[in-house]
Amino acid sequence: MSIHWNHWIVPVLLFLVAFVSRILFIDAPAMSGDEPFTIHFAQASWSDLMNMFQHENNPPLFTILMKGWVRLFGIGEVSVRFPSLLFSSATVSVLYLIGRKYIHPVAGVTAALVCTFSSYHIAFAHEARPYALFGLLTALAYYLFLRQVVENKQSSFWLGIVNALLIYNHFLGFFVFIPKSSAFSRSSLPEQRIESHC
Repeated sequence: MSIHWNHWIVPVLLFLVAFVSRILFIDAPAMSGDEPFTIHFAQASWSDLMNMFQHENNPPLFTILMKGWVRLFGIGEVSVRFPSLLFSSATVSVLYLIGRKYIHPVAGVTAALVCTFSSYHIAFAHEARPYALFGLLTALAYYLFLRQVVENKQSSFWLGIVNALLIYNHFLGFFVFIPKSSAFSRSSLPEQRIESHC
């Protein structure tokens, strides 16, 4: 078979470990903070959403995703937090792939386990807000960036898509996009021969 299944066993196992560690207490904290706003806006009509986006502090991607999600699965605590659970668990696998391919397999496993059991990441996995998706898109953006720069594999199209989604998910995405763009531009410059002048 052309597919090397052993390359995907570890990412899948890490995803499952992260998934289990997060789903155990997904409904333990009651809805709080800005989560009620997510549920409210996800149930709004499209015209109300368009009006809201003109004054909302956050970009629209996560709200639009949640609008489709709650229409299919309802507005229970587990339901509205489940996308964040999936995004957070997937981030663990992407971190492993980054570490394995561009540093060392041990670095990949270490980064994945740190993320898996990080109380910070678990908290965002239990919150119906855009932060877990932000983490996943950030990890994907750096994976594609390294694939382009280190391996010289064409990833510009998908990197552009992920960067756009990142910014439309949260404005902090600009702080991820700008440094990568600067580094990519510098790496793309042709090498200049330095000549000494007497």
